[in-house]
Parts: sequence; structure tokens; C-alpha cells
Amino acid sequence: LGRDGVVVVLEGRAEDLAHDANLREAAELVAARGFAPPPVTAEVASGFLALGGLLVVSDPPGGDASRWPDEPLAFLGLGPATIATASDASYATITKVSRASGTIPRRRGRPWKRPCW
Repeated sequence: LGRDGVVVVLEGRAEDLAHDANLREAAELVAARGFAPPPVTAEVASGFLALGGLLVVSDPPGGDASRWPDEPLAFLGLGPATIATASDASYATITKVSRASGTIPRRRGRPWKRPCW
């Protein structure tokens, strides 16, 4: 695709990879489709996103902003979600506004077992 050095594909548990020093808060964009429920997606993505980086997540048709509550997003270093719709698709876009705690995302499997919200 001619995108060498711009797009990186990795294999592994996202909770683990988000703590790798070369990947930690280094991505300008994290895009997710069907990855996990909103609390899990936001927590894991926060570990990868650089300040000012953007998380874009496909949402169910109609776009429900209540799926992305402001207070838990702020705890993860993320700003408020903006919901956009195009045709029958909806997307949440969220900007990284502050650094994530060094414990975010929590250890393997924890975001799934005990979501932030």
C-alpha cells in the first residue's frame, strides 16, 4: 500500500502491547470496529493514543452518546465523545486530552472482567 512506517500491524493481546515502550501513547489514530464494548475499547485505546490522538470506533446505527460517558472517559485521559452518522453507520470519535495512568490499560483480561463503567 506504500504506507511503510505509517501503518503497523501487530499480533498480541492489546492490554500487553499498550504497555510496550515503543507503542505506549505513540499512535495518532486508533480505529476500532467490533473490538469490544465501549469501556474496554476506550481503556485499551488510551494506552496507545498520543496526546491529541484520535480514537474512532464504529457504533451501532443511530449513535447513542450514552455509550460513551464523559466522566469515565476523562479518567482514561480521553475527552468527550462526538457521535457522527453517515448513511446507516455511526461512529464515536474521541480525542486523547491527557496522559493515561501507567496502569491503564489494566492487566490482561481485567478490562473485560471489571469494565470502567
